[in-house]
Amino acid sequence: MKNFKDTQHIFGAFKKVTSSELNVIPASPMQIRAVYNSTFEKGDATELFVFVKESDAVQLVQYQIFPGTV
Repeated sequence: MKNFKDTQHIFGAFKKVTSSELNVIPASPMQIRAVYNSTFEKGDATELFVFVKESDAVQLVQYQIFPGTV
């Protein structure tokens, strides 16, 4: 995924997760949202992952990263 390569270029290598939160939205289709406060070589960032579950398949549909932590 292009966003992950962009993330590594801008923030450097991933080091660790400092906190995380997971939410499930029971809609149709079901959404699973994960927020991570992460530490990278060049600083901290907040990452948002949005997955959609349809039938037995789960697919990543959105990834965003923001400088700093929330």
